[in-house]
Amino acid sequence: MWLDFAIADADKDQQMALLTAQLQIANQYHLPVILHCRKAFPEMIRLLRQHTPVAGGVYHAFSGSYPQAKQLLDLGINIGVGGTITYPRANKTRQTIAALPLTALLLETDAPDMPIAGYQGSRTGQTGWCMCCVN
Repeated sequence: MWLDFAIADADKDQQMALLTAQLQIANQYHLPVILHCRKAFPEMIRLLRQHTPVAGGVYHAFSGSYPQAKQLLDLGINIGVGGTITYPRANKTRQTIAALPLTALLLETDAPDMPIAGYQGSRTGQTGWCMCCVN
């Protein structure tokens, strides 16, 4: 399930309608959700508040602030953590992740699309990259 407003020609209304329908289906069948969001956090959180996932879920590739993480956790959405936190510029995200309870975190590689620092451009994802994120 996604909202991706970083796409130049994104039909935002269509994406929001599709996400709403997917959230409703997930709730109907008591299924957890996996969420992908780029440049659309306010819209995503609004839809999640309107259709709070009854079985919880995961916010994939989180790179936001503590207040954003808190909003997600309050809705039963756990935080997906991956290679992003290994980049020197990711101080805010590392600080946020460090402040969250371990029970709220899900370690993910998203290999090979989200490499750890130093492996940009590599198309061979390594499951061992997870340990770099843990450290």
